[in-house]
Amino acid sequence: VLTNWTSSLFYVSSELWGDVMLSLLFWGMANETTRLQDAGIIYPLLGVGANVAQASSGALMKFVSGTWQPNVPAGEVWGVKLRLLMGVVMMCGVGIASTHAYIMH
Repeated sequence: VLTNWTSSLFYVSSELWGDVMLSLLFWGMANETTRLQDAGIIYPLLGVGANVAQASSGALMKFVSGTWQPNVPAGEVWGVKLRLLMGVVMMCGVGIASTHAYIMH
């Protein structure tokens, strides 16, 4: 770890970006759009929603990577599964962007 400190620092900072920075950005947006009177009701719902999303994404990954076998030649299975997962990610991204645009207007 100490001899390759630059690689270790890069790995740690890249891991922190996903965990810390995205959470910070989300809660910053939540603070901008939520009134103080509503925060006691809405913030716990956002926390529960985050846990439900994490659990459902794990279930989807388990289903796609293990149980689901598309009816394609063996060499194309990985590509089909990857396209399905990226399609789900894109649909969720569009839903999030639409929700954000609706809230901000």
